Amino acid sequence: MPRIFAHRGSSGRYPENTRAAFMQAIYDGADGLECDVRLTADGEVVVHHDEKLGRTSNGDGAVSDWSLAELRKLDFSGWKTSSWSAEYGGAGEQLLTLSELLEIAAAAGRPIEVAVEVKHTPAHDGELDDAVVEILATHPSLTFSNVSASIMSFSPTSVRRMTEVFGAANVCMLIENKRRTELQRSRQNVAMQLLDENPQLMAGPGVSFTRDHEEHVRRWIQQGTRHRVWTVDELEDARYLLDLGVEELTSNYPADLRAALGL
Repeated sequence: MPRIFAHRGSSGRYPENTRAAFMQAIYDGADGLECDVRLTADGEVVVHHDEKLGRTSNGDGAVSDWSLAELRKLDFSGWKTSSWSAEYGGAGEQLLTLSELLEIAAAAGRPIEVAVEVKHTPAHDGELDDAVVEILATHPSLTFSNVSASIMSFSPTSVRRMTEVFGAANVCMLIENKRRTELQRSRQNVAMQLLDENPQLMAGPGVSFTRDHEEHVRRWIQQGTRHRVWTVDELEDARYLLDLGVEELTSNYPADLRAALGL
């Protein structure tokens, strides 16, 4: 049976990477919660996708230029909606730390995986990895409860680091279908090489990469590599991927995808 991960929570319904989106994803029956993390100016690990604040809040500049206390004063939901069940918290409670997200997952009362994508900036490259490792190694929800965790990154360097700590089976090498710049071409080539060499490593290609490079994906699946493909919002894509042998689908609409697949 396929596993459905909520992409930044149930982000098709509520603002991405917020308390409301993740709590809705649990209600929607998602098997996993996919999130993105960054470092604040004071070294806290917060759940936020973009390097800059402007798209999803009323702040500006880089996340890494703000302290956690300063970020707490911003509105991370008004750009989409601030209307949801009271149990999902107020507008000022939507920004989460990674530790808070793990606690929300633990409260689900059923097995659930938190898939943590580390978002690096040059200033915080190794620091972010170290901070995430410390949280995942010490957080009680990962030792005594229903929560498991995996690490994801587009950075081959980060994937190598995390594999040494958590083991290849818990680390996902993300691959995007972009080769416009030298960095993008290099990252894609190295990522594919890592997956060729290590069948235990998880593969995280996008839908477009999977369709354009089906022969690689088929080979990785045949060698036993677990796949978690993003972002799967169309039933046609889901059926194509499942027929291919993909085991995990990441969607902005986990409830709709589960219903369409009869899960």
